[in-house]
Amino acid sequence: MNQKITFIHTEFMTWLTKTWKTKPLSVKYHEQILNTKLSLIFGAVQVSATGQRLITHAISNHQINNPRYGIT
Repeated sequence: MNQKITFIHTEFMTWLTKTWKTKPLSVKYHEQILNTKLSLIFGAVQVSATGQRLITHAISNHQINNPRYGIT
């Protein structure tokens, strides 16, 4: 799946999950929601995947078009 999603989107999702005021019991629930969203967006269907690994995978597969450096 070759979708171009900006780095800003993943930064926002990470910020959003870190700013929620959650109880310790609900942290696991929010992590499951984030894992599901990221796996649907990036096509990485891994039950044991963490949000950080999915974000890292998305960033490593992202192409940045910059005229100064070319396509990176």
